[in-house]
Amino acid sequence: QEDVFEVVEKLMVNLFKKFSNKKLKYEKFPKIKFEEAMLKYGTDKPDLRNPIIINEFTDVLKRDDVTFEIFKKLVKSEGFLKLAKEVGFDMVTISEHFHPWVDDHSASNFTWSTLGALAVTIPDIDLGTGVTTPLWRMHPGVVAQASATVDRLSSSTFHLGVGTGENLNEGPLGYNFPKYEERANRMRESLEIIRRLLDGEKLNYDGEFYQTKQAKLYSPPKNHIPIWMAAGGPKSANLAAEYADGVMISVKDPKDAYEKVIDPAKNKTKELQKDNLRLHTYRWTMFAKDDEDAWEALKSWRGLRAPNRLQEIDPAALRETADSLPKDEIMSKFSRASSIEELKEIYHPLVSDFESEIVTIQISSTNQEETIKLLGKELLPILKK
Repeated sequence: QEDVFEVVEKLMVNLFKKFSNKKLKYEKFPKIKFEEAMLKYGTDKPDLRNPIIINEFTDVLKRDDVTFEIFKKLVKSEGFLKLAKEVGFDMVTISEHFHPWVDDHSASNFTWSTLGALAVTIPDIDLGTGVTTPLWRMHPGVVAQASATVDRLSSSTFHLGVGTGENLNEGPLGYNFPKYEERANRMRESLEIIRRLLDGEKLNYDGEFYQTKQAKLYSPPKNHIPIWMAAGGPKSANLAAEYADGVMISVKDPKDAYEKVIDPAKNKTKELQKDNLRLHTYRWTMFAKDDEDAWEALKSWRGLRAPNRLQEIDPAALRETADSLPKDEIMSKFSRASSIEELKEIYHPLVSDFESEIVTIQISSTNQEETIKLLGKELLPILKK
């Protein structure tokens, strides 16, 4: 490699002399590693003639006299992601929404920016979307580009989780949110475009919903990016088995999960003579000591199980609907635990009975930091045996 560098360097010196009539003294060209370039300049092709350098302000933000409270809180706590990594989690997934589930106790940032920042800050933990909808707000080619960029920023694996979406994220921007049949047809085209671009193809694609012309990722991913598709029924299960690398499923009733999703996906996998089905399971849990604590933990998520959640566009309406129902009715739609033993009963079957490649612990509590620490200390060792 050094010999190649030397040949190129000397060639450049001779060309400069030939075309400018100026003689340069031969010196080794400065070199910089990809990771260093991204951290210092924010690009893998920095212009060192007029460099714009990214400065580190972590120590400044920790000072008590600094008033950027949102950043101070994040830095002082060192972030849930860093904590999750420290206690033994291997991967973190982030939902990709335009609107949140309720309007009074939540937030909804641009997930792809967050993923990029996390990939640079803590590069040695897997990251993923859980999930994004590559059908309206972002063209499938842009989703492929975004995925490749996060992968390049990280030294670990990026997992692209996709789903057919909710009107909550599309309707507010003027998009029509159609019935499932069209959403499924869009997903077929979208996944084909994403995979072919991620695999390095220069793509001409003329589908019913999406087109590309000589599209290519000129900053391709460094690793294979697995695509996981969320499924809640046999139609999406078959779609995931055919067009994705694996299926994601939210499990509450194991028997129901097998009948509606896993068995249909496995049968489709065999029919297509593909490798064994890859499975990513997850389960929503409230970790709380009593009803009052559980409802407080659920505040930002209570719209998730409200009726008509797929078609509603306004988080305020979802909040009003959820709050008009008995609290027990909303809370009954989530798993609930108050001890490590109960958490083990909830999550261990995802490991032992489902042969999951990935198990995601979706958990809400009134003290997330302490909950993450407890999970790392007492639950993860049991699940990882």
